[in-house]
Amino acid sequence: MDFIKQITNLNIVTVTKPRVFIQWQNTEKGRDKYNCYERIADFCLIRYVNTHNPSSTIIEGDDFFKTLEEMYKSKVNNS
Repeated sequence: MDFIKQITNLNIVTVTKPRVFIQWQNTEKGRDKYNCYERIADFCLIRYVNTHNPSSTIIEGDDFFKTLEEMYKSKVNNS
C-alpha cells in the first residue's frame, strides 16, 4: 500500500522552545580548539550533547557532567 494513502490529519509543528548551549575555547595545545555542548533539560533529566559529535551524550553520574553543570551554573549566576 502506498504510504501517503495510509496517513490522515497531517500537520507541520514548529517548536520554538529555546535551546541552550555552553561553548568555550580551549587554551591547551592538542585539544579541540573550540567545544560546544547543548544542555537539554527534560522534566527532571538533564543531559549534555556534544554538538561536534551528537552520539556523545553526558548524563548525570558521569564525572564530566558535574564539570559541565558547574560551568553552566557559574555563567548563569554571573549573568
